[in-house]
Order: sequence, then C-alpha cells, then structure tokens
Amino acid sequence: MSLASFPKPHYGSLPSPSSSNSTTYFVTCATTSTRSSFATHQPWEEVFTLYSFTHPYSIEEATMRVRRNLDHFRMNYSMMVLFVLFLSLLWHPFSIIM
Repeated sequence: MSLASFPKPHYGSLPSPSSSNSTTYFVTCATTSTRSSFATHQPWEEVFTLYSFTHPYSIEEATMRVRRNLDHFRMNYSMMVLFVLFLSLLWHPFSIIM
C-alpha cells in the first residue's frame, strides 16, 4: 500500500462559535457543566451519618480518612460553602463593593 492512499490529516484550529452565538454557547456550556457537577453530590443523609464516626488509630489513618472524605463529599462541601457565601452576601451586601 502506498502513502498516497492514506488521507492527509487536517490540522488547524478548533472551530469557535460566532460572536452572535458566543453568549448562548457560554450559557449552554456553563449549564451543562453545573448540572453534571451537581449530579455528583452524595445524599445529605450520608454526609451527616453519625454512626460512621469512629476514633482513628493513628495520624496516618486520620489523614487517609480526611482525604477520602474530602474526595467523596467534594460537591457537598462546595454546596455548603456556596450557601454560606450566599447568606453572608445577603446579610452584608456592601461587602461585594468594599
């Protein structure tokens, strides 16, 4: 088989949306990203389950538990932080300016 029979690759820049559709494109991407992120949150009952708390036997085990917990409940913790931020801006709206 000769090299002439293979199609040549088409290198170039990625297509970008037109300027009139850029806002719509951004909103669509943001909405899709937000929905997929919120879909990864764990049930709130699982976050606040008290019987799962036990005393770690060593510092290494405690560190491993914290890392695993942060990874597993990352979206739940992010939602809590955003909610507290929203409430703080609701009670002190001028903090945005200053």
